[in-house]
Amino acid sequence: MKRIRKIGLCWLWTSALLAGCASQHPMVLPESAPSMKDIFERNFHPIEEVHLRRDLSLEEDSLSASLDAWTFLPNPVIHLYVYPHLSQPDEVPIPGYWTLFKLFEREHIALPGEHKTAQSLSD
Repeated sequence: MKRIRKIGLCWLWTSALLAGCASQHPMVLPESAPSMKDIFERNFHPIEEVHLRRDLSLEEDSLSASLDAWTFLPNPVIHLYVYPHLSQPDEVPIPGYWTLFKLFEREHIALPGEHKTAQSLSD
């Protein structure tokens, strides 16, 4: 008896869901409503492109000037290959990959005249 009641209840629930999806409902928005483009143009003012453009030549000049002012000591890099392995908690396979390790944790800025000495030592 309980089984028949469960089957009947499932059929009733399924038919109610399908009937709700198949019914015709009135338009949520009237046809005379503005389009999304009209709403956007009314609420957001267009920005002129003149304000967005920057003089890139000035930025490039200032970048190159700041890089020329500072010289960094060489920081050797070790290339390391990590073999394919399984992750510990989930045992998910991780493919092999190359990674780089710098010998110094930070980049060191050379004192005036020190960089030339470091270059002559490395040659």
